[in-house]
Amino acid sequence: ETIAEALRHPTQTNEVGRTAAIYAALARLATWTGMPCELLELGSSSGLNLNLARYGYRLGPLALGDRGSKLQLHPVWHGRPPPAAPVQVIGARGVDLSPMDPTDPETAERLMSFVFADQPERLQRLSVALELARALPTKVDQSSALPWIVRKLAEPQDNRTCRVVFHSMVLQYFADDERAHTLAAIEEAGSRSTEERPLAHIAFEWTKDRSQVELFLRIWPWNCRKVLAICHPYGEWISWLD
Repeated sequence: ETIAEALRHPTQTNEVGRTAAIYAALARLATWTGMPCELLELGSSSGLNLNLARYGYRLGPLALGDRGSKLQLHPVWHGRPPPAAPVQVIGARGVDLSPMDPTDPETAERLMSFVFADQPERLQRLSVALELARALPTKVDQSSALPWIVRKLAEPQDNRTCRVVFHSMVLQYFADDERAHTLAAIEEAGSRSTEERPLAHIAFEWTKDRSQVELFLRIWPWNCRKVLAICHPYGEWISWLD
């Protein structure tokens, strides 16, 4: 009965190890804009990655993020260090078809069950992330990605604030039309951005041939685009290219 009940739910790993790469991209973005950022995440699951500003990071020789946090991420780092620019997150909201409540004990147990049993480090960091989420809950709306991001990108944006759409290992689950229209909506919003209200897109996703996972950054209105790094799918290592 336990197994049958578990199989009624889709797999949702919500891997917080990927936030190290996302945070490095935000540091790179901060060197460009010098602005605080507002985060919008697609495919948030239980919203653990929305708490990325509340985690600490050892990225090569640099200690970034919240050095006092219970969750300290230290992926194997290859290449030059990322920028040491401070990252200021003033708001974070996500969307998911089936949001999971990390404050619910049964939901937390189900999230833990999606981690392979021979990966104790992943289990440990997920456990700590869930503990932090109970104290610092995030906001995840229930919706498909396209109508949600269109609505959010149409909302007024504060002056001297960078709006950031980000996602990790999500696009592979979108239908072709939804993926194309979602990316087009981000592009269209970018075309309307200004230097006082810029827009950024950060993606931690497989390449089309699934040969590697790339960390991608695009910034409007300057239309700057970069592949910042090649990464392990769970964030175990990061090969910095920028």
